[in-house]
Amino acid sequence: MICILGKNDYRFTDTVVTIGKFDAFHIGHRALVECMESYRDRGMKTVVLRLDIRNGEKPLRTETERIDLLARMGVDIYIRHDFTERDARMSAEDFIKNVLVDRLGAKAVVVGEDFRFGFERRGNAGLLTREGAKYGFETVVLEKVSYDGEVVSSSRIRKALGSGRAEEASAMMEGEEFQ
Repeated sequence: MICILGKNDYRFTDTVVTIGKFDAFHIGHRALVECMESYRDRGMKTVVLRLDIRNGEKPLRTETERIDLLARMGVDIYIRHDFTERDARMSAEDFIKNVLVDRLGAKAVVVGEDFRFGFERRGNAGLLTREGAKYGFETVVLEKVSYDGEVVSSSRIRKALGSGRAEEASAMMEGEEFQ
């Protein structure tokens, strides 16, 4: 697996990309990666683009754990895109053109239904679909993954851990153990 950590000058072609913070890399995130697998048959490289947005929360997985997990899942390219002030001001349309199209050569993008990006989080799955038609990439939007009747999220995992419900957190992170 190719790992690019903190450098934003990468260039690839013919990729299928999933984008997010991937703090916990929980079962919902794994569903995104598993969806990308079907694109390998079309000659695409799988890319996990992690937007490293510092928000003061301690990550639920270390970078090393994340990389190891993604390598075991067969991901071709992992990019930790360090989120800068410039990125925070970038419009969703510019992100699509500059990052997904120009740097990653995306032929497909896989995101969750609540994915938001760009300045003031104005970009969403609908915009990706419209811009994808313009730039020649397919957009796949997955529904949220639930566990025990509730949507899985990093916030929910943190809450479970804080309340002493390690088994619940472990199940959402697919068998990971917490102390």
